[in-house]
Amino acid sequence: MKFLAPGILGSLALVAAAHAVWAQDTTSASSATLFSSHDVLELTLEADFHQIRRDRSQDTEYRPGRISWAQPDGSRRSLAVGVKTRGIFRLRRDVCNFPPLRLNFRTRDAAGTVFAGQDKLKLVVHCQDHRDEYEQYVLREYLAYRVYALLTPFSFQVRLARITYVGVTDNDTISKYAFFIEDEDEMARRNGGLILDREGVHQADIDEGQGTFFSVFQYMIGNTDWKVSVLHNVRLVLRDGDPIPVAVAYDLDWSGAVNTEYAEPDRDLGMRSVKQRLFISPCRTEYDLSRVLTLFAENKDTIYRMYSELEGFSETSIRTSLEYFDEFYRVLERPDAVRRVFVRSCPSG
Repeated sequence: MKFLAPGILGSLALVAAAHAVWAQDTTSASSATLFSSHDVLELTLEADFHQIRRDRSQDTEYRPGRISWAQPDGSRRSLAVGVKTRGIFRLRRDVCNFPPLRLNFRTRDAAGTVFAGQDKLKLVVHCQDHRDEYEQYVLREYLAYRVYALLTPFSFQVRLARITYVGVTDNDTISKYAFFIEDEDEMARRNGGLILDREGVHQADIDEGQGTFFSVFQYMIGNTDWKVSVLHNVRLVLRDGDPIPVAVAYDLDWSGAVNTEYAEPDRDLGMRSVKQRLFISPCRTEYDLSRVLTLFAENKDTIYRMYSELEGFSETSIRTSLEYFDEFYRVLERPDAVRRVFVRSCPSG
């Protein structure tokens, strides 16, 4: 591992020391209810979506809304929520006619419900109302998060939902799959740490074992749309008492495993297609890689079942997803391919 520069190391040590005090006053159970199950939530979200669809800047305000669902006894429960747009690329009108959302819950009102302990949650939505493949993209990205969370706790938990959106101005409705993403600070607390929101930490400076896993996962799903040093689609977690941060992947829609229509290959890396794979990592030995690759191999059947059994996932999506992963697992089965892909070719990112 490349050692951290003294200035960065000293700063991170101070942050870790501050966290040791901060951690004494926090609890980490707030996400347990929402993310403790993989059952699909059936929800209704009411808001002025005519206005929300027009909110396309980074500083839009929360619009009033209400989320509701059926309880086991047949009654309905509802909560007032704030609804606002978020994101960068998918916020563009020429990309998504239905933009990504963030919901703001009143924590006190949510007590005793599936949203207990939540404050602000990202919601990944269908992007295009009348194109079925975009709903499949939502499910593909959801599954990529699920694979990541299966293999490491240093990951964002997700919860799938089937949401009926009601535009309160004229009662127009549309029902689509979406998924909630765990709050980043809650993810860090769950792992005994906090988010290090600081650029300039390079890939060679992060935890080596988790860094190797991170890079292999990105290779598996065919994702090159990330960069540690500028925190592009990466979150860094600084664990209590440990000055070496851990990288956590998110925002996976430009990966080959999701294969969205709008994703473009990285020409600077010589990529011809987003489905093309490239291992981006500091150089690793076969010994360094063996435990990580074994983890992926041992969980192959579980991963394939996730894709085969997901509600709403089309037969075409199942077939093309598993064929794409077959290519990855064929590499793992051949020592010469492992050396060629992971050992001999290791551009740093």
